[in-house]
Amino acid sequence: MAFLNFKSSNDTSSFMFKYSSISFRGYEVKREDESISLKFLNDYVIERARFTFNAIDCQMTFPKDAEGMGLIEDRDSLGEYGDVMLYTRDFKALLRIYKSTPSIIVAYAEIAEYLKLKDPPAVMKLLCPRTIESYLVFQSGPTAPELSKAFGYYSQVFAKLEPRSEPPEGLTYPPPSLELKDEYSQGAWVNPVLAKSLNVIGSNTPVHLILGKMGGRFFALIPLSSENYKCYIRGGEGYIVLKPRSFMKINRGGFVPFGIVGVGEDPYKLIRLLYECARSLTGLPVGFRWEKNFPEIFKKLGWCSWNAFLREINEERVLDTVKKM
Repeated sequence: MAFLNFKSSNDTSSFMFKYSSISFRGYEVKREDESISLKFLNDYVIERARFTFNAIDCQMTFPKDAEGMGLIEDRDSLGEYGDVMLYTRDFKALLRIYKSTPSIIVAYAEIAEYLKLKDPPAVMKLLCPRTIESYLVFQSGPTAPELSKAFGYYSQVFAKLEPRSEPPEGLTYPPPSLELKDEYSQGAWVNPVLAKSLNVIGSNTPVHLILGKMGGRFFALIPLSSENYKCYIRGGEGYIVLKPRSFMKINRGGFVPFGIVGVGEDPYKLIRLLYECARSLTGLPVGFRWEKNFPEIFKKLGWCSWNAFLREINEERVLDTVKKM
């Protein structure tokens, strides 16, 4: 897949050995029968993770079915990294660990091109560090007018900054339910939800970003998508579930994205770095807000006909409203 900047790891070279634990540059990845864990300086970044591969004629679960675990060190446009992988001949689950501050870990899979795969072709389940004290979850789904104040209040409070607005009234956090009608429904707006645990995330809860506070540091997780797959964050069985979907009945192998995890002291810099990392790795044509010019028209008073009339709109109603302005 030429559009990716990932270095291919199809060749299990002399760097690959059947380790049960790998340590380098302060990181430690430990393999057990049912899961792997990742620590940095003895603190968990990923407490547990496991991977399931869904081929048409077979299913494999890593680390249980993996033949080995190994490490390849290299560098790309983002800097030096170590690829820790669980592997068989046809399947590889990888954690690309960048030797940087903040800590950045990219989770993805590589699958033999000749295989026919289901949708999703692979799933990653991970358990966030238990040391996280509270979460700020950005999800799209059920909403209320009072939530418009939440962005300027809870986002700032969570980052220990001065609130830009008053707290929303008449709401309890988290809301009683964040579930939509099915697993892949989407809401029109993204809402911030402050919670003590990730139990608020169910199998039908669309999540765009998870931010966790642990002492003086922050944990962040975003989904990673590509030209062929859109990855979804969902909840279930106490785990965070990362599901890359193509919505095709049969998929071919290649690069399969899961997500990007980061740990750092500044939540704003951390989140920005994660999205910059995602764009660099995939090469997708994404323009960030800070790179765009502010449109001149937005400096003036505006009015939205869709927001005013929804589907009950016609020329007469629009002209009548404009005349009354």
